[in-house]
Amino acid sequence: MEAALAWCDRGHPNLQAATSMAATFGDDDGALRIQETLVAVHAHRRQTAEWEAAARTAVRFAREAKDHRGRSRALHQVMVALEHGGRQDEAVEAAGALLRFQHVVIEAASRAEHPLDCQRLLQHAVAAVAESGRLLDESEDWLLHTRRADIARVANARRLDETFQVIGPRPPRRPTGPDSEDVPDENVRGTVPPPPRRPPEPAAEEEVPSVAAEAMSWARETLKRWPEDSPGDAHTVAGAAPAQMAARRALSLIPEDLRPENADEWRGGVCALLARFAAARLAGGPMSRDAGRLAHQDWSWRVLPHVASTYEIAVQAYRRINDAAAQAHLYTDLAEESFASGDYPRAVKCRLAAAGIAEAMGDEAGQGDALSAVAHANLLLANHEEAARFAEKAVPLLTAAKRPGARRPGAHHPGERLLQPESPGPGALRRP
Repeated sequence: MEAALAWCDRGHPNLQAATSMAATFGDDDGALRIQETLVAVHAHRRQTAEWEAAARTAVRFAREAKDHRGRSRALHQVMVALEHGGRQDEAVEAAGALLRFQHVVIEAASRAEHPLDCQRLLQHAVAAVAESGRLLDESEDWLLHTRRADIARVANARRLDETFQVIGPRPPRRPTGPDSEDVPDENVRGTVPPPPRRPPEPAAEEEVPSVAAEAMSWARETLKRWPEDSPGDAHTVAGAAPAQMAARRALSLIPEDLRPENADEWRGGVCALLARFAAARLAGGPMSRDAGRLAHQDWSWRVLPHVASTYEIAVQAYRRINDAAAQAHLYTDLAEESFASGDYPRAVKCRLAAAGIAEAMGDEAGQGDALSAVAHANLLLANHEEAARFAEKAVPLLTAAKRPGARRPGAHHPGERLLQPESPGPGALRRP
């Protein structure tokens, strides 16, 4: 082992040069194999920074080579490298990416020409789902369950053994394998014509339209399941649960690495429908306040946290298409309703998220607005030091944006205070 590692050290520049040359001349598979060697070396030595970097490069080579198992292996290495590096939050995100990619692996298995290729892909998916589930929390149980169901569906359709029957067989959603009479018996193999060959596996780019169509179908299903004609049921956790499940399914189908030119289709379709569902749920707040104290209390304590999870689905959808402005808008809407409902800690959390997005966008006015609202919420929570700290941060941002103490027209909630330019700091906060 030491001799092999020493050889890798001596030949590291040559290995990197060979990788670059292979990629340059279109040998993506060769580049991937060399890169996987470098990943293994860094993993053995627990060089987490180099390990992660090499694994991410392997992800890119595998994507170019359209090697689904190779890409899945590389995503797993990214996850493990982050985990060993003590970056737990990033490792959890990487585990989610690994789990979501198994949709591609499973679909490739359903189209594999030879049963053995199908079995290998499904075995890989089973291992990847189990490994990602090791880091993911209960909020992702639905996606883990979905992936296991997909594995069982394909295994059942291709008539594999019970190894993959994780949650029981399901009928296939579309024909994916030959009928039993089309498969020759072993005793007469060679005398019976073989079953028709399956078409070759399409390129990754060709998978996107079918995935987009399925995601759009689930997004529409979200609104179909939403009982808007029955407000008494619509604005309850139980009444919204079926629609919420459909929304999560739609989110799971949005690709992680969309190109900018492909984002518009998702923005105006799936993402817009998920945002519409979130806004429809948020309308329960004013209705509950009109219905009286008990209804408002039930909304604030039981329903609003569930609505917040709906908003998080919409935010994640826009995050995957890199639409920062839409994310900030969603967080702002949820923050305003949380403030009106008296859930000031949630309002603070949402406003801080919006402030971070605005800062990344270079939107000083938006960042100042959000921090100003954070200061007010902290004042109402009697966190006076925090209120003063955020107010001091907000004033120069609003001043630099030539909007001292003013919000965008119509953007503030009636219950929110405004920072006044003549008295910056905690004294500038006024109760509604």
